[in-house]
Amino acid sequence: MSKENSEHLTEEQMADAASDMLTDEIREHLVICDVCVKEVKELKSIADTIKTLEDEDIPSSVERRIFRALHRNKPKITKILESPMLSILFAVIIIFLLYLMIGMLLVDQ
Repeated sequence: MSKENSEHLTEEQMADAASDMLTDEIREHLVICDVCVKEVKELKSIADTIKTLEDEDIPSSVERRIFRALHRNKPKITKILESPMLSILFAVIIIFLLYLMIGMLLVDQ
């Protein structure tokens, strides 16, 4: 799977692939497109996680809507997670927590 196709699967096709509802067209595309293979694997992983959290089966129509929503919002989520401000915020939180922990250790002695 070294080639990548410039035209990727649609949101609906991604949802179908993640739900193991593969058409010949989807199968053929996944053979040549690493990007879509990765996306489908991520969606399947999310679906597996959701299924382990719920006692009841999630209807496939709901799963497909979740897949489409995740696929649609992925660029926004990725942009937020890659934000330098988020990294700085996490660093500040960690430093603050370390400061609190050291302070509590000193008080206990």
